[in-house]
Amino acid sequence: MKSPTQLLRVRFLLYGIALFSAVMGVGVCVSRAHAAVTITSFTAKWQTSQVALNWATASEVTNAGFFVWRSSTANGTFTQVSQAIPAKNSGQTVGAQYTYNDASAPAGQTFYYKLQAIDMGGGKQFVTNPVVAAGAAAVPTNTTAPAATATRTAIPGQPTLTPQPTATNTLVP
Repeated sequence: MKSPTQLLRVRFLLYGIALFSAVMGVGVCVSRAHAAVTITSFTAKWQTSQVALNWATASEVTNAGFFVWRSSTANGTFTQVSQAIPAKNSGQTVGAQYTYNDASAPAGQTFYYKLQAIDMGGGKQFVTNPVVAAGAAAVPTNTTAPAATATRTAIPGQPTLTPQPTATNTLVP
């Protein structure tokens, strides 16, 4: 368990406020704490008519939340596509799982996504490299096998069989 002095120091550091150490007699100014968040995974994948983004964190020490950004090229101009997504474990050394669905992405195109972390002091920084959601999602369609042609094979004493068409579900990219 931390002492009251340690807790006070941690609290001041988390909010980016000037901290003066009475023990050392030295003033320490913390101008702005960075979004101390560790991203362990970040993926983007087309699902039907939207891009599903999933990410996980290992810790969220001074993280207040995230913004999702999108571009049509990996090194292009990125545009913010989400509102602020609140941190699930802000101030904690444990992580969390996140999901964001980008329903505004035009179907059939390839997009690149980045995460921007927001620290408790309002500072922002990108915390991932771009990930790609390529092309359109696979859309299930009903297809029918080609019509069977009647064929007569005369085998004495055997019935004549004609194949029937069958409906199948296939994924069409």
